[in-house]
Amino acid sequence: KGQEWTQNDGWVKPYKSHCDWHGVKCNDSNSTIELKLHSNGLSGTLSKSIANLPSLVYLDLSDNGIKGEIPKEIGRLTKATHLRLAYNSFKGNETNFGTEMKELELIQVQGNRLSGSIPSLDLLFLKDYSFIADCGHPSEFDTNL
Repeated sequence: KGQEWTQNDGWVKPYKSHCDWHGVKCNDSNSTIELKLHSNGLSGTLSKSIANLPSLVYLDLSDNGIKGEIPKEIGRLTKATHLRLAYNSFKGNETNFGTEMKELELIQVQGNRLSGSIPSLDLLFLKDYSFIADCGHPSEFDTNL
């Protein structure tokens, strides 16, 4: 569906390197380190193959039309510092990010149809400058982080 996206430069050209696609940034080894596709008219579901981007540091798919559950495989993005999935149509009762995302500085999932908690995200590793966006659901924590 890349032809329907707001910005699709390179995505529909078969002989162009993925590092030259709109919203993609690569390191010197041509591994994808950033996907910044916010407000881009994306639709469909987020594939569990997102885990096949082990060097990904920054994922921003916010403000699109992505639906379905957030795949638990997203928790294998162990280098991720920013995870922005806000304002889509994600749904689910418990979103499991696993316990390996120890580099996370920012996670935004508000504006979706999520309920419950994020059970296995160990918030003890979050650094002083990190924050959790208000998702409109009471927190399990008695005190501020």
